[in-house]
Amino acid sequence: MFTIRTGLNSAFGLSQHALVIVGQNKLIKNFPFGGDLEAKFNGEIDARKWKEAMKMLPVSGSLPLVFNQSRIISVPDSASRHNTPSNCHIISRELKTLPFYKGGFNVNHADNVLASVAAIARSFPLYFRRTGQSPVNIIVEICLPDREVSV
Repeated sequence: MFTIRTGLNSAFGLSQHALVIVGQNKLIKNFPFGGDLEAKFNGEIDARKWKEAMKMLPVSGSLPLVFNQSRIISVPDSASRHNTPSNCHIISRELKTLPFYKGGFNVNHADNVLASVAAIARSFPLYFRRTGQSPVNIIVEICLPDREVSV
């Protein structure tokens, strides 16, 4: 099952699920650590470790956290003339390299959300469901910058 939600739900945290954070570099760096995000890490990451991780976050690529049970995937803020503004090809490429993925959240601008969610869905081929394995529940939570949230 592939579930898409808005906002963060601390019930789906690191103790039960692997956690992947996907988004544009500047949005991830400006995302406040605390509240539901802090609860998602279940005490494994505190504010100091988060701040250090943000200093080491590459402009494009991924950064493993918590013994490789969680990961931050950062995409560039700008696009070249040969790729899309969402840089969704980077998201699907990075997700395909992960040995795990059961949940994560996407920090993106509103106009790039559809492309990013499609890239996440594209990184799970259908043949996994046909091989007789138990169904996998994938939860994607979408977080937008405050100025883009409309009521």
